[in-house]
Amino acid sequence: MAETIAIAALMQVVFEKTASLIPLLIDHFKTLRGAKVHKDMLKLKSSLSTILAVLEDADDQQLKNRSLRDWLMKLKDAASDADDILDLFHWEFMRQEIESRDKLTRKVSHFFSYRNPILFHARICRRIGEIVERLDSVAAERAKFHLSTSSGLRLGKNKRTETHSFVIESDVVGRREDKDKVVDVLVRSVDNRDHVSVLPIVGMGGLGKTTLAKIVYNDQRVKGHFQLLMWVCVSEEFDVKRLIQAVIESATGKPCHDLSMELLQSKLKKALGSRRYLLVLDDVWNEDETKWRELRVLLSQGVQGSVIMVTTRSNIVSSIMRTTDSYMLAQLSDEDCWCVFKQRAFASGPAEPYELVNIGKKIVKKLGGVPLAAEMVGSFMRLKTDEREWLSVLESETWNLPASKNGILPALRLSYDHLPSHLKECFAYFAIFPKDYNMNKELLIQLWMANGFLQCEGGMEIEDKGKEMFDELVASSFLQIVEENKFYGYRTTTYCKMHDLIHDLSQAIAKNVCSILEDKEPEGSQGAKLRHVSFNGKATETRIGRAICNFSKSLHTLFKLNSFHESTVSHLHVWLKAKSLRVLALPSVKVKEALRDIDNLKHIRYLDLSRTDIETLPEATCRLFHLQTLKLENCKNLRQLPMGIKNMEKLRHLYIGGCDALTDMPIGMGNLTGLRTLSVYVLGNKASSGNIRELKHLNIRGELQLHGLNNVKIASDAKEANLCSKHDLLSLHLSWNCDPSKENFQEVIEALQPHRNIKWLRIEEYGGAIFPDWMMQCEVHLPNLVEVYLYNCSRCDYLPSLGQLRFLEVLSIQGMAGVQHLGSNQNDFYGGQGSNIIEAFPSLKAFMLVEMANLEEWMELQVTGASTYFHQLNDLEIRDCPKLRTIPHIPSIQTLRVSRCPLFRPKQGFFHKMNSLNELYVYECNELVFSLTEREPRYPRPFLRQLESLSIESCDELITLSDDFMRRLSSLKYLDINNCNNLVGSSVVTEGRSLQLQHLTALERLELSGCDKLTGNPIELPGSSLRGLSFLNLPNLYSLSENLELLTNLKVISIKSCENLKSLPDGLARLTALEKLEITNCPSMTKLPECLGRLTNLRVLDVGSDTLLSLPRSLVHLTALKYLAIRYVKWTSFPEWIGRLNTLTELRIVSCSYLSYTHRLGLLTQLERLHIMDCPLLTSFPKSFEQQLPKLRSLIICGSSGSRLATQCTPSGKYWHSVSGIPSGCVDRNENRCKFMQACMGYGSTE
Repeated sequence: MAETIAIAALMQVVFEKTASLIPLLIDHFKTLRGAKVHKDMLKLKSSLSTILAVLEDADDQQLKNRSLRDWLMKLKDAASDADDILDLFHWEFMRQEIESRDKLTRKVSHFFSYRNPILFHARICRRIGEIVERLDSVAAERAKFHLSTSSGLRLGKNKRTETHSFVIESDVVGRREDKDKVVDVLVRSVDNRDHVSVLPIVGMGGLGKTTLAKIVYNDQRVKGHFQLLMWVCVSEEFDVKRLIQAVIESATGKPCHDLSMELLQSKLKKALGSRRYLLVLDDVWNEDETKWRELRVLLSQGVQGSVIMVTTRSNIVSSIMRTTDSYMLAQLSDEDCWCVFKQRAFASGPAEPYELVNIGKKIVKKLGGVPLAAEMVGSFMRLKTDEREWLSVLESETWNLPASKNGILPALRLSYDHLPSHLKECFAYFAIFPKDYNMNKELLIQLWMANGFLQCEGGMEIEDKGKEMFDELVASSFLQIVEENKFYGYRTTTYCKMHDLIHDLSQAIAKNVCSILEDKEPEGSQGAKLRHVSFNGKATETRIGRAICNFSKSLHTLFKLNSFHESTVSHLHVWLKAKSLRVLALPSVKVKEALRDIDNLKHIRYLDLSRTDIETLPEATCRLFHLQTLKLENCKNLRQLPMGIKNMEKLRHLYIGGCDALTDMPIGMGNLTGLRTLSVYVLGNKASSGNIRELKHLNIRGELQLHGLNNVKIASDAKEANLCSKHDLLSLHLSWNCDPSKENFQEVIEALQPHRNIKWLRIEEYGGAIFPDWMMQCEVHLPNLVEVYLYNCSRCDYLPSLGQLRFLEVLSIQGMAGVQHLGSNQNDFYGGQGSNIIEAFPSLKAFMLVEMANLEEWMELQVTGASTYFHQLNDLEIRDCPKLRTIPHIPSIQTLRVSRCPLFRPKQGFFHKMNSLNELYVYECNELVFSLTEREPRYPRPFLRQLESLSIESCDELITLSDDFMRRLSSLKYLDINNCNNLVGSSVVTEGRSLQLQHLTALERLELSGCDKLTGNPIELPGSSLRGLSFLNLPNLYSLSENLELLTNLKVISIKSCENLKSLPDGLARLTALEKLEITNCPSMTKLPECLGRLTNLRVLDVGSDTLLSLPRSLVHLTALKYLAIRYVKWTSFPEWIGRLNTLTELRIVSCSYLSYTHRLGLLTQLERLHIMDCPLLTSFPKSFEQQLPKLRSLIICGSSGSRLATQCTPSGKYWHSVSGIPSGCVDRNENRCKFMQACMGYGSTE
């Protein structure tokens, strides 16, 4: 069915191209050859019509008839070649039209090039004749199959009604009992002997494992039991670093990219925060136990009772990961399956017809209790109202097909068969994406456009047609919306994915035309002609090049999946020989050398060279006359666009955001009237630079950035850009390179008034003294604004009237040195008419005031009677406002960050009214800290009851944290005090009085750093709630509190650079929950106590100082110890008992400059990772260490250039034969490079 639909769609395209080219041929050819071509084209049109008439019958018979399937493949090849030839013909017509219009002259030197019309026409005429003969021959073969004629497969006509959107059920059918059982396991029956339990949910694809996990995850009992809930989709690639990033992002709600494992582990610790957590790992396929152990160690930081819930199809995965019995998910009963089916099948009807119900129940019995199958079959049955159609489905031979090896059910095949014809190719194209790949909706539509899958009707824009088809696939349950990210407050970027079984179906359907290149040959390559190929980082250039050579004549798509993964292509000119390409996506690839051959790609519609190192695009690019989408985003070296870009009249989307080296745009951009996306327009000052008037007739959608507005010499040019008529423009960025000599700032910006539909506005480096009228009255002219950014408009003394914007959610004001007061003149900020203001900033959620050099006061709204303002403001940041003294009371604030505002001293009672404040960060704000810690606590009213996180940094005038202040912070969980050099404790009356923290009964993490005057035993610690304790650079810390032993839930202790700390208390042994202990650079501590051997849950031990004489022998009793780091010691060898640490899986030896003997390491038979850095006297490994350490899979030796051991591990060294076989091996004598390699291999600090 899939092949037939692809052929029918392709032949329909060829038919329409043929019909459209015939009139052009009549005008173009005046010779006998022209008459023959005209005759051939008419014959081609007739042959296509004849073949289209029998395709419906061919589709019905091809499942049973191998010869017929072969005939269809020959037909497809011929149709594809015909499409290429006609496409090339059309390209030539466009070329001649452009050259004629530009009065180009052809020279003799071009005689043997494609520009020579005589040679070109001869070649095209010959090829048209050949393809007509080929199609005639193929058409003649149809007779032996006795195919009956019909109107042909209907392409693009079977359109869904407006009621196609489905409703997501609030209550999942048939899984209530399963949910209750799993919830009971989680909150009552989890084996608490395991620190972090793992509960797998196991079942075949489509049963609803993920759905069950979701309803469990959202159950109120679960939310009440766990302090932190996280959800991560794992899928087939079990990459530990990626998963840790995903866990952190789920825990914090903030992005976490481009970090080393060292920083990731630190962030993970903070994210988990010693809380009891539930982590769902959805869709796990990994059967490598080593990878799972590595991840589990990192996730073991939650408190006892934390649970990892896993969904998987594999019993092997379950057996590897589980610590408790797996939950085996069964099929739905026929009754429940019927409920799912009828919710979809009868969703739009007033009643359930009796005769259809009977047939439907028989269909449901064939679904095997799989809810996904019931949803999909029910979805396509919804559009069938005739009893005969339902009987046809019930009696379909598809039910007799066995489920395939990858679990594709006949029901899903049936769903595909009943998709409208115009959606089938769009669906099959998903096979170029891996499982669980989040697909961008906008990207998908552009790829469908490029491949000719979208056929518009009437005046509909082709992108709108694509959106309609995308929505139909969602409504039919073939796609799932997984994410809708809002950027700039206006633009929603939609991502979708497929259920695994649906993805398997797309790959089965498209196996002969689509392939993902990894580290193996593409499937379906034997005897097939691949059309669409994607590749990821595992595919070598050689393998990609081989695929291109094998399928160069048929290949339409070459798509790089990981757009941010950098790679190098040495022979791109080979890739550009795939002349049939419609899509070429090579983001983050070095492509300098071969772009001169880019005009080989005459059929190309989609070209992505984003994040590449190109400096210029060759003029040959402008001969890609069919190009619709050109992506050049973040090409940092790109200096100019080719002058001939004005001739690319089919161009609809041009992305050049982040091309910072661009200095202007070429003349003639206004010719591109089909352009819908133009992300950036740069105005230059050269004679060859395009004028802003070029924008006049461009109907741009979405986003537009105008840079270099200082080069607009005449305001009337800006007026002619016609921004006020661009009703589809939602985001506008106006940027000047501020030049004080310019005098027309005001006139130009007045002329750039956008349409009232604008939702995002940024004005940068504007040099005028006042903002334009359309901003000063923006509630009238721009009522739909959601985000506003005003940046470095330093000559403006007053802000626009922003307070009456009903939809404004984000406001950022930065670098406006002329502003001295906010709200002093009510009309300049709050808007309205002074005392008549009832409400201001009703929707504002985030407000940033940054680098306001002369701002002195932010005033209250002065009105009489009831009024509200900022009542939804949650996040307020004030940074680098050196003169600011006061701000209004805003009770709704949840997060307040104030940095480098030395005079800021809020009014009396300010913090008493902050009833919602959850997080407070203060940096270099002494007056604010005084008000917070001294003045406000004197009043008996409630004070910061919701505050959970407090960070005070570099406030030298902070001397005490009083008992009154501490008692008020009843909800505080995290306290960080850093570099407050004069902090002495809770009082200055009694010398040496400690910092009294015992009142902080909810405190979970305490970090004290760089507080030089905390002396003696300076801290009275809080109670059993504390999970993490960190002391860093406290030079006068002599001892730890005696009540340390009472912290029975303490899991992490980190003590670094405390030069006078001499010992650890004996009570440390009672901290049986302790999992991690770090003690480094404490030179007064010469030994560690033997009681460490009683820390039965200790997993990580990181110790080191050049004065440390030895380690306690009792460490051999630490049966949970997995990680040991030894740093800076002056030992010549390890203690003899170190080989008895038989649970150790990772050992680090760092900067041990006297160490020369490691033979006892050969006894650590469980060791998986060994890291040796800066140990210059080490010369050898234990004898036969690779046999003694059978599990070793990561070895790093690096650092000192004098390391003889590192030399021995190079290819010419003694140990090369041993270390070269270790999966992750790194030997490097450059310390910085080695640290980078550590991060790449998953080595991080223990934090």
